[in-house]
Amino acid sequence: NESAIRGSDAPSQTKIEEEETERKRKEESRMEEEESLASKGAEGRRASR
Repeated sequence: NESAIRGSDAPSQTKIEEEETERKRKEESRMEEEESLASKGAEGRRASR
């Protein structure tokens, strides 16, 4: 079990960190999507953010 070896000293902390990293990655990709859509449609909307 890879995760057990990697987080043997603090498995719960590792799991929390992994979930946080995953959430951040999803959030970043969503923001990138929104920005690309905004730049295609209305450049001014992205600038006012």
